[in-house]
Amino acid sequence: MPSLREEVQKLSNNYDRVYHCDVCNVTICKDYCMAKPPPVSVVSPTTHEHQLHLVPRLVNFTCNACGTAGDRSPYFCLQCNFMIHRACIDLPRVININRHNHRISYTSLLGHGNWTCGVCRKKVDGFYGAYSCSKCPSYAVHARCATRKDVWDKVELEGTPEEEEIAPFEVVDENLIKHFIHDHNLRLNKDVLECLVECGMEKTLKLAVEYGRRVNDDKGLDHVSDWSSDDDSDTRPVGRVIE
Repeated sequence: MPSLREEVQKLSNNYDRVYHCDVCNVTICKDYCMAKPPPVSVVSPTTHEHQLHLVPRLVNFTCNACGTAGDRSPYFCLQCNFMIHRACIDLPRVININRHNHRISYTSLLGHGNWTCGVCRKKVDGFYGAYSCSKCPSYAVHARCATRKDVWDKVELEGTPEEEEIAPFEVVDENLIKHFIHDHNLRLNKDVLECLVECGMEKTLKLAVEYGRRVNDDKGLDHVSDWSSDDDSDTRPVGRVIE
């Protein structure tokens, strides 16, 4: 932790004039802190349920909202022994990030679990605030990572209805689906050869057979020959892998 002299010198270098109280060990810059003083107490239901009070001191702490270290002027809830960075007081509750397909929401406590941040891939401590996804139970993001400029678009989505996700197909039964690109139900066809013919992909199948012929020696393909969609015979030679 830097000494008082170092702190005062640092402030003096950055600002034209600073004010210091030896009794309280508090240094205030004239240009910023006196012109725009931080509020003595704040209420922010996003990050904490009780009123928070400023502690204008050089004090080391871990922010309960983001899980990272701080070294001065936290806001404190005596009732809950809760400390928070000033910058973390107004963390957005619901956001979209460019690293995940769903919305993520701020939670003050993830709880037990082996959490890994979806942005930085580092461990997430479940006993500090973070973001999680209601649709992906194992997904979590550090509060600081989720609100980075290159990750979040700065749009708060709380109260904004989420767009309904439309599935590309509807399951009719175990082997039958209704797909949006076709008017009729589609049945699962486990015979790939038959499926290719029914889908009008004879050309693709011919290319596959030709490829099989070329790699015959390497892949151990036996009895690979051409066939045409005009061939009415029931028996169509295809490649067979020799075990």
